Amino acid sequence: MKHGFSLALLLSLFSLLQCTGREIPDIKQTRQTLFEQKIPYEGGERAKLRAQHYIISNERRIDMFAPYLKNLGGIYIGVGTDQNLTFAAWAKSEYVWLMDFDDVVVAINQIHIQFLKDCADFTCFKAKWSNINTTENKASVLANFTDPDRREDAETAIELSTGKYSGVIYRFNELNLMTRRFGFHSFHDTPEDYSYLRELAMQRRITAIRGDLTKIGTLQLLGKRAASMQLPVKVLYTSNAEEYFRYPQEFRTNILSLPVDETSLLVRTITSGTKGTYGFPDGERYPDQVPFHYNIQNLQNMQGWMRSDQKLSIHSVMKNFEILQKGFSRAANPAPAQATVEK
Repeated sequence: MKHGFSLALLLSLFSLLQCTGREIPDIKQTRQTLFEQKIPYEGGERAKLRAQHYIISNERRIDMFAPYLKNLGGIYIGVGTDQNLTFAAWAKSEYVWLMDFDDVVVAINQIHIQFLKDCADFTCFKAKWSNINTTENKASVLANFTDPDRREDAETAIELSTGKYSGVIYRFNELNLMTRRFGFHSFHDTPEDYSYLRELAMQRRITAIRGDLTKIGTLQLLGKRAASMQLPVKVLYTSNAEEYFRYPQEFRTNILSLPVDETSLLVRTITSGTKGTYGFPDGERYPDQVPFHYNIQNLQNMQGWMRSDQKLSIHSVMKNFEILQKGFSRAANPAPAQATVEK
C-alpha cells in the first residue's frame, strides 16, 4: 500500500509538472511581450519642484520600509532614481517601471539599467559611475540615446551625476553611512539584491519611461498593461510628489486604473507637516529644513479615497495615521463613503 501510494503520488506530480511546464513559458512570454511594448512618450510641462532635477534620493531612512516590502513580487512602479532599485530588490518585483516626469531623471535611470547589464557586481557598477565622464565611458553611454532631445537629457544627466555633494557617487557613499547608522542593507552591500536587479536588467524586465502622476497617459497605460499581464501592482512609490498637488481628477483616475490586491502598497514620503503633525526619524539629511516623514498605505484603501468626489489632499488621507515608529506611519483611515469617480 505504501509503495502504491508513493507511485501514484509520483505519477500525479509528474503529470502536474508536465502541465505546468507547458503553461508557464506561455504566460511568461506573453507578459514579457506586453511589458516590452512601446510606451508613447508623454510630453508636456512638468511641475516646478524645489530643485530642478533630483538625480539621487535624499531620503535617508528608507530602511524602515524594508519589512513591509519584503517579497511582495508583482509589478513595481516608482518615481525618482536609486531608491527604486532598493525597493524593487527588497520586493523581488517581477517587472519594474521607473517613471518620472523629468527627462533627466529618466536618463539617469536608463544609465542605471545599462550599468546593471554591464556589471556583474556593485564594485563595477559604482566604478562605472565614478568614471562616467571619461571619453570612452561617456561615448558608450550616449550611444544608447539616439534621439537628439533624449541625448541632450543624457548629457545633462552625466554632468549632474558627478556633483560632489549631489551626484551618484555621493549617494552611494551615503548608502554606506545609512548602513552604519541604521542597519540599512541594499544592493550596495547585499550581493543577492544586486544580482536580482542585474537579472531584471538582463531579462529586460526593468525599464525607465517618462510619465506624470497627474496626467492621463503613461500611468493609466501602465495600469492597463499590468491588467493584461494578469499581475497586480504590488508597489507604487510616489516619493513626496503628493504634497505638490490636491488629488486632481487625472491623478484619481490613474490610481483607480491600477490592478491591485490586498497586499499592494503605496509607499511615500512627506515633508509638509513633518515638523509638527507627523514627526520625522533620527538621521535625516536636512532635519532643520525639510526632514521627511515616511508612510505606507494599502493601495486598495487609497483607491477608496480616490473614488470620493470630495476635495482631498495628502493631509486628508493621512488623517488619523497610525504611528509604526518615530517618523514612520501607516495611513489606514477609512475612505469617504461616496464613490463618484469612475475607474
